[in-house]
Amino acid sequence: MLRTAKSRRRTRRTRERGQAAVFLVLALGIFLIGGVGFVVDGANLWFHRQSAQTAADAACTAGAMDMLSQAAGANLPGSAPTDSANSYAVLNGYSSGVSVSAGAFTGLDDKRCDYANSVCDASDNNLVTSPYLQTTIADQVPTTFMRLVGAGPSVNVPARSTCGLSNVLSPVPILVLNPNAPNGAGNTLWGSDFTLSVYSGPVKSIQVNSTDNNAVNLSGTIDLSNANGTQGGEFSIAGRESENDAGVSSSVPWVNAGGIISDPFALVPVPPKPTSPVPDCSFSLSSCVQYGQTGSLDCPDKTDGCDIYQPGNYSNGILVRRQQDANGNSNLNATGLALFVPGVYYLGGNLYADVDSCLRSATSDGDGSGGTTFYFAGSATLNVTSNSGALKRPRTTGARFNCATSVVSVAQAECNGTSLNLPSSVAGFSGNVLIAPCTGTYGDPSGNGNQRGMLFFHDRDQAGNPAAWNAAGSFGLIGNLYFHYCASTLGAGNGGSCNSDAFTDILNLGSGSDAYVAGDIVVDQLQLGQGIGDSPITISLNPNPQYYVLKASLLQ
Repeated sequence: MLRTAKSRRRTRRTRERGQAAVFLVLALGIFLIGGVGFVVDGANLWFHRQSAQTAADAACTAGAMDMLSQAAGANLPGSAPTDSANSYAVLNGYSSGVSVSAGAFTGLDDKRCDYANSVCDASDNNLVTSPYLQTTIADQVPTTFMRLVGAGPSVNVPARSTCGLSNVLSPVPILVLNPNAPNGAGNTLWGSDFTLSVYSGPVKSIQVNSTDNNAVNLSGTIDLSNANGTQGGEFSIAGRESENDAGVSSSVPWVNAGGIISDPFALVPVPPKPTSPVPDCSFSLSSCVQYGQTGSLDCPDKTDGCDIYQPGNYSNGILVRRQQDANGNSNLNATGLALFVPGVYYLGGNLYADVDSCLRSATSDGDGSGGTTFYFAGSATLNVTSNSGALKRPRTTGARFNCATSVVSVAQAECNGTSLNLPSSVAGFSGNVLIAPCTGTYGDPSGNGNQRGMLFFHDRDQAGNPAAWNAAGSFGLIGNLYFHYCASTLGAGNGGSCNSDAFTDILNLGSGSDAYVAGDIVVDQLQLGQGIGDSPITISLNPNPQYYVLKASLLQ
């Protein structure tokens, strides 16, 4: 029987049933394969991205740490810090596709800071020429499932990290700056027959920047139990992984420094050589020193008087000695009791205090905000001999002036009543007493005038002779002691990017009894005690962050 047209159409539709399902299954399969591909390959790409970013961060940080060491004058091999960044990238599995560059990069905040007003802006001098480092890693990751949907055989996964050196406010420990092997002396911190007691200050009370095994050689006593607000301080040596052969007593709390501390006084400006109206003492001392003055200012001897020194330029230095003037010429009116009027003393020669002399800062300016800053130009240095500070005035009648017992009260040395953080038993200072300014360029850098500033400041451009405070008697130094030879590659007077062959300034610090330093000590090399017998020195460090140091930071 013949089929009708209607039945033939029904038969054709029957045969076509299920074809849409095939296309649907095919489409879903492709979608699922693509989804699996994105999941599997995407997870792989994410993993590689995280690994590459971690490696870039590690490489950049390593380079920045070397940049910090290099800026602080460390003698590093190779072309660090880019070498270090590349090495760390290799250690993390990236030997190719790594790019490291140093310089300035768009979008980064300027970290250069003004010492005078603590403001960071582009007008201020930085401590390094290229403060930033950028590491880029391009990781070529092969694809699998993603190729089925048109992706290439590999995908470039980029990672970028930017590091830099920024200036951050920090409290200052007793800091021995020399970052390299000891220069000449055999050590960078050494001494014997001393007792060093540290009060207040940061947790890290003493830091030695050198990683050399012979950097520290001490046989005296260090007491850090009253440091860090009576919580106890720590002794640290840069790069030292263990306390073995550290050169310090096992009783001293020792920690790994974890890196170099840059010069905190690097942004303190160098004083210009005084000109008119400040007295110029280059040719004549008549305008700078008045010998044998009685009852002047706050001279501690109102009967026999003091030798009154005015701030100015002393091209030949200052000699404090009885019956000789500041240049060593005979002067029977010279009493040997030197009183320094507040201001900057620009010394082309040594500040030399002879036996039985007495040094005092004048503090008759009402609130005691004034003080003295001694700047040692060229190779000029400090030389205070043994028994300086022991001046006694013979008199036929009345009490004799005795520098060793004449006391400058703690209140006179404080700024605005701010504590010096010395032991409560200390009521004053006898012997030689020199006090730095509270305010001004060389006072408290915060501008608050609550702390004393720079007392001794050596020319950073030229190596100085060893500075010596050999006084066998009591003394009080209220202010910062700064002896540093930088020989900066950035220009005259700059404290950044020091020459690695510099760092040769030495401070010899010793005492006989009742010796106090209320301020920070930042020197290239430090000798304590000097073998003159038991040499007790009490040092009070400022616990407040006042000065800028360089810090390696991960910025982007």
